[in-house]
Amino acid sequence: MNKYNKLLGNSVVFAIGNLGSKIINFLMVPLYTYALNKREYGSVDLITTTLSMLLPIVSLCVYEAVFRFVMDKSEDKEKVFSSSFIVNLIVIICMLPVTLMIRYENKYIILFILIMQVYQALFAQYTRATGKLRVFAFNGILTSLITAILNVILMLMFDLGILGYLVSILIAIIVSNIYLAVRLKLWQDFSIKLVSTSLIKRMLIYSLPLIPNAFSWWLTSTSDRYLLLYFVGLSANGIFAVANKIPSLLSIVNSIFFQSWQISAVEEYENNEKSEFFSEIFEYYIQIFIIFTTLMIIFIKPFLTIIVSSDFYSAWEVVPALLIASMYSSFSGFIGTSYLAAKKTTGIFLTTFVGSVINIAIAFILIPKFGLNGAGISSAISFFVIWVYRMVDTKKFIDIRINWVKFILNHIIIGIALLILYFIQSRGLLIVLNSICILSLIIVNLGFLKLIISRLTKLKKN
Repeated sequence: MNKYNKLLGNSVVFAIGNLGSKIINFLMVPLYTYALNKREYGSVDLITTTLSMLLPIVSLCVYEAVFRFVMDKSEDKEKVFSSSFIVNLIVIICMLPVTLMIRYENKYIILFILIMQVYQALFAQYTRATGKLRVFAFNGILTSLITAILNVILMLMFDLGILGYLVSILIAIIVSNIYLAVRLKLWQDFSIKLVSTSLIKRMLIYSLPLIPNAFSWWLTSTSDRYLLLYFVGLSANGIFAVANKIPSLLSIVNSIFFQSWQISAVEEYENNEKSEFFSEIFEYYIQIFIIFTTLMIIFIKPFLTIIVSSDFYSAWEVVPALLIASMYSSFSGFIGTSYLAAKKTTGIFLTTFVGSVINIAIAFILIPKFGLNGAGISSAISFFVIWVYRMVDTKKFIDIRINWVKFILNHIIIGIALLILYFIQSRGLLIVLNSICILSLIIVNLGFLKLIISRLTKLKKN
């Protein structure tokens, strides 16, 4: 299987794993809203958000280094695993006294969840880096399924509320860690004798810049909500949250591809033809997201009519800007793999930091004047800047080129779709113009669509 079919095949595997877990999580939303009141649901959201932000700090993002270093053929994978395991253990031991001083309900179970998440991230990335992709994908479904089953038992049958939710997560993560450890026989890859201080130093040089990057990316993605809350009010923030649900569909597509692309990017980095490979895949990547973005813009009004109440229907006005922001966020993430492949992670942080500063500055100007649209536009501009910055900055180690003619034509189609969305009211004219828009999209990207169909057909036969 060549590198293109391998990338597509890996994407299919990750798609099955991701979609399976996403569907299970989506089906659990009615249970959470039934079993928890608004205050409890708010507490759960705060806990999960806090855990997601603490994970990079407590783990020192070593799990990211594990993925990159294990895939490096010059590195000893057992030495990488053993060293990272000990690093995480030392950090956890050091943080325990500080954590125990904090007064918070259910703090012990939350702490245990965090510790288990650190090793779950380590085991999962080690699994992916060693090529056990089906194990990695199945683990995602297994974790979600166990969480869902335990939620039903503990929250619905035993009415344990937040405690039931937390216990479900903890048990699911423990089972996940046991499954990965047994499936890969991880004890055979660990030895205290293999722990290397020089390797740890190199891994930390790689991983530590990813910690502030995680915060900067979070700041770029979420700062608008706090500014909306300050300048416009809580109701506007609710509409903005609903509007953000639509671009999250693009994020799912991105996460599916991104997991497989990271593998291919690292594998092909030492290849003399890496620039051609990266450029070709990025060309396909651009077309995928432009097609999805355009279609979402075209169908956003009827879609929101079906899935939200009339109180939230006005969210359609800000969705296009958020879709474009999500699209350029994905483009930025793609180029960001160049830093990971080259082990130049400082560049990831610097570019993200610049984008977060620009986002906050523009949001301060636009939100008081344009409200929700100001927030969407500031996000779109900031992610566009990050993408351009990374495109220029990464040319020193990978020269990724773009078909600018096709790129501009696709953006013209997006622009026309936006004009139709905002200014055409006649239903009949909307159908005609949107049909022309879709036809133009197909014509401009016809070669790519034929290629994808052809490769999927060959993959199915194999």
